Amino acid sequence: MKKKEPKQNGLTMKQIEGYLKKAKGGKKFYWMGRRDSLKGSLRYKEWLKSKRSK
Repeated sequence: MKKKEPKQNGLTMKQIEGYLKKAKGGKKFYWMGRRDSLKGSLRYKEWLKSKRSK
């Protein structure tokens, strides 16, 4: 069974990265924080491990 990509408040890592690229000023720091918190989460790390092992 294929695991779904983890989401943070309904957004995947690709979506967060997209918002980060478009953001300016204070919003850029907001999206950087969102990205970093998802990258640091255990469920995201486990998902990456499962993806690499295939």
